Amino acid sequence: MKALICGDRNWTDKETIRQYLSELKAAGYTEIIEGGARGADTIAKEEALKLHLSTNHFPAQWDKYGRSAGYIRNRVMLDQKPDIVVGFHKDIANSKGTADCLKEAKRRGIITVLIEYKTN
Repeated sequence: MKALICGDRNWTDKETIRQYLSELKAAGYTEIIEGGARGADTIAKEEALKLHLSTNHFPAQWDKYGRSAGYIRNRVMLDQKPDIVVGFHKDIANSKGTADCLKEAKRRGIITVLIEYKTN
């Protein structure tokens, strides 16, 4: 099964992502799809590789598509038909990319999960 991971570019909580990816692996997920942005995407790729999950990397083509590149990339990732989309974000109300990816996933009937950044 495939999981698409998206999230906040300012996300730094590696442990939360590692733990969630471990749970996905235990549930039978074998592939992680991510968009290559700093923060949650990059952490997800790094942690997935440590867990011996395959990764599929879809960086946005900013030079080609300009400001639309992130939204286009989200749809390309969703076209890979993930079984679940997991967003890691600390302020989803002010998100553009992560919120868009989760909204489009829901529209397509894909299971979505939002993990919010916890601060002490």
